[in-house]
Amino acid sequence: MSILQPVSNKKSVSPVWFPSNFQAVIWRNWGIVPAKNIAAALKCTEKQAKNSAEELGLDPNMAANPIWKKRGYLTVIRNNWHIASYEQILALLDIGESELAFILKEDDFMWGKMGAFKPFAEDSIYRELTKDEKLKTEKIRNVVLGYRESNGCPDNSFDFLGEFYNETRENDNLGHIAAKNEGFRIAYSYFALYGDPLLDEKLDPYPEELLKRYARIGVNGVWLQGILYQLADFKFDLNMSKDREKRIANLNKLIDRAAKYNIGVYLYMNEPRAMYGEFFKKYPALKGEREYDTFAMCTSQPEVREYLYEATKQLFSEAKGLAGFIAITMSENLTNCYSRANPENMECEACKKRRPAEVVAEVNNILAKGAHDANPSAKAISWTWAWGDGWAKEAIDLLRENQIVQCTSEEGLKTDIGGTKGSVLDYTISQPGPGEKSKSSWKHAAGLGLGLSAKVQINNTWELSTIPYIPAFDLVEAHIKNLLKQNINNFQYCWTLGGYPSINMQLTDYLTKNPEKGSADFLNGIFGQELGQKVYEAQKIFSGAFAQFPFHIGVAYSAPQNFGVSAPFHMQKTGYGATMIGFPYDDINSWRSIYPVDAYESQMQKTAGKMEESLKKFNELGNQGNKLLDEIILNVEAASCNMRSVCNHIKFVVARNSGDRPNMLEAIKKERETVTRLIELRKKDSRIGFEASNHYFYTMQDLREKLINLDFCEDNL
Repeated sequence: MSILQPVSNKKSVSPVWFPSNFQAVIWRNWGIVPAKNIAAALKCTEKQAKNSAEELGLDPNMAANPIWKKRGYLTVIRNNWHIASYEQILALLDIGESELAFILKEDDFMWGKMGAFKPFAEDSIYRELTKDEKLKTEKIRNVVLGYRESNGCPDNSFDFLGEFYNETRENDNLGHIAAKNEGFRIAYSYFALYGDPLLDEKLDPYPEELLKRYARIGVNGVWLQGILYQLADFKFDLNMSKDREKRIANLNKLIDRAAKYNIGVYLYMNEPRAMYGEFFKKYPALKGEREYDTFAMCTSQPEVREYLYEATKQLFSEAKGLAGFIAITMSENLTNCYSRANPENMECEACKKRRPAEVVAEVNNILAKGAHDANPSAKAISWTWAWGDGWAKEAIDLLRENQIVQCTSEEGLKTDIGGTKGSVLDYTISQPGPGEKSKSSWKHAAGLGLGLSAKVQINNTWELSTIPYIPAFDLVEAHIKNLLKQNINNFQYCWTLGGYPSINMQLTDYLTKNPEKGSADFLNGIFGQELGQKVYEAQKIFSGAFAQFPFHIGVAYSAPQNFGVSAPFHMQKTGYGATMIGFPYDDINSWRSIYPVDAYESQMQKTAGKMEESLKKFNELGNQGNKLLDEIILNVEAASCNMRSVCNHIKFVVARNSGDRPNMLEAIKKERETVTRLIELRKKDSRIGFEASNHYFYTMQDLREKLINLDFCEDNL
């Protein structure tokens, strides 16, 4: 029996701009997946696959870069979700069902990002093309060959890794190393694998050069996901703990290396992990709330609580130098019975008799006690993400073991953008926090003598995650200064997005040490007073632009700004709803969230327009020969392209829905210009389009596909 979720009857969204579906499989995987794997998926010979690639204008002899299987598998899964079956995806990645099931379940909620169902893919098996399909293929080939000859289009994905994995000397210009008595500043690796980061030592999530760069800018902590059953004995099924000794050994190596820079290693813990129904045939008494085909291991059961304590104690005993953990109890993953359930709809008989605050605090207390009984100095950080308004303070009251209360800084921040009122849950730079809920929770926790921490986003957010950092220095400054006024001096700098060792992190370090100073002073120190002032003025316009972004968590999660110019235009309504950091489709109602369509479009136009104004100001500085300044300008331009693309996409969908052919054509024209510009930027910088927990949102091949998509739309008009 397959352990993968059943395939839905819902028809997939086929890329109709290709003459046949199997050609889309070849296009999206060429140079990424070995030709033999593509042939196996399409049930053809390798020669036939290469011939088909050549017919599309691709280089038939292009070898696949093996790095994609290790570091880009999420991109492969996402790009094939609608055009290939499970069987074909397994063949493309050359993995088994259990590995794919683990990725979808544990790799940062990948299943949810894909929409929480697998659409039925049209037949993607190789076959001979019809005469009409051959003519359409020839047209694509001519366009692609013309582009290759005039501009070239190499895929430079992952080139940025070279600067971090080259050998470095231990004491090579270390600069500032954060003192141990400072508050913690915890970052996530810019490129670490999320699902199982400690299994393969060659895929080191924190190479020496990255640690060194963090140390220079005041980072004194790093985090990575830790799944208890992978790191300690899962007494219910020891097979699930296979290779745990290898992971612990690699964790200890990381702890030792990081310690050279006064950097502590923290684990993000989201426990206990839900299990598939098969598990509970042996342990029926442990079965709690259900989500999809998994069930919570009910923490009201003594055996589960005992396991959590013993496993955490074992982990901190064997990873002796572990700095601590960050516990989240109400995430997208099902863990305790209240983690996903509405208390009014609770089905678990044991937990429905208890209060949410009691269950949630109990989990945090057990993890903290297990860690402290092995290592009394370990920091136990209890993250209040999504704790209910009616019981968050009660849960804080119940915390024991000297825990640190961490709030998502912006939570509860009231907004009024373009006349639309809202509030913030998470993930904004455009609206500087902190929010009222976080301030209230911190005040309550401080009154109990508990430590305080803020989870922030210093570099980027889901507002725009596909550039290394958003150079809106004024907005970063406002947020940090607001937090310092709340006596907050512990920071989790980012979730999986935003881990690049950037000027934004350097600015944050500067402000916490020089609270009387500002970003203007900082930039003068970086670039010299004359150039620094000009950079400040240009970023001031950019900060103003980003402040116009129509923020709501629904917009951040659903709108197409992260896929940017790669998001295809659809001539017909897809009937699909946008997914969380997954597929935006053409679902403008989800994109706009709380905003009326006109207001959403207007705010995006303001954002893009002012970004372009900022870019013009930056370009007036001329060629300064300054690598950092060039990097800032490239980020500004890439941000501008992505926001302009959203404007083009909104215009196209609105015009399509009303049958407005001229505006559809105008949107296509503007989008083609935007795509072409971003391709040039991507050729300069392989970081564009990348984010650690999604891998590449778009490859160079995806950007080229968008040009084919636009040609198709234009031809049909």
